Amino acid sequence: MHPPPSDSETNDLAQLQKTLARALIDPAFRKSLVTQPTTHRPLVETSDRSTPQPLTAASLNPLQIADFAALLSRKRQGEALQLLPWTVATLSNHTAPHFSQFSHRHPPHGLNKPLEDAIAFQRWLLQPNTATPALSPWQLDVIRFEQAAVLVSSRRNSWLVRRFRFRVDTWTPEAHPTPSAPPQPGCRVCIWWRSPHGSELYFRALRLPKT
Repeated sequence: MHPPPSDSETNDLAQLQKTLARALIDPAFRKSLVTQPTTHRPLVETSDRSTPQPLTAASLNPLQIADFAALLSRKRQGEALQLLPWTVATLSNHTAPHFSQFSHRHPPHGLNKPLEDAIAFQRWLLQPNTATPALSPWQLDVIRFEQAAVLVSSRRNSWLVRRFRFRVDTWTPEAHPTPSAPPQPGCRVCIWWRSPHGSELYFRALRLPKT
């Protein structure tokens, strides 16, 4: 049985957790861990005990912290984006840069972190003047379309009605893997709903007459 951690070890673990959290969302700090490791004080002191020690005695160095934070960042991105195939196909090569911009400003939270990240990422993309480069009207329509399905299927909303300027109901990531083939213009009203006692998602698209 390991002896209880000392106050020093407890403080070291708290510092390690704090550093990991900052490195996860702050790319400049993560880079400094790699390029200037000697400027960061040792996070954990090596214990003199000869018996096996808990994690706080592992003497992780700044390079290890940076590598681990980068691994967590890639894992976070992968888990969130697998829930958003339409958004990923719409953003194409800009997906990773956009998610990087988002994640640096929004630490992960909630019990289901991938779902919370997916919902927050789409909300961030749809805010004016956030994503760089800016998204086109058809890209915003596709993201709004998928966002509605995610919100209703995850029980954030029991139903949603949205109007679109493009025929997003006929656009699919499989048919259009790059942004070079946007959906055709055409006003649509789309409705999503689910049964109060079931998990099945229902959908209906209505075409609006030209005005």
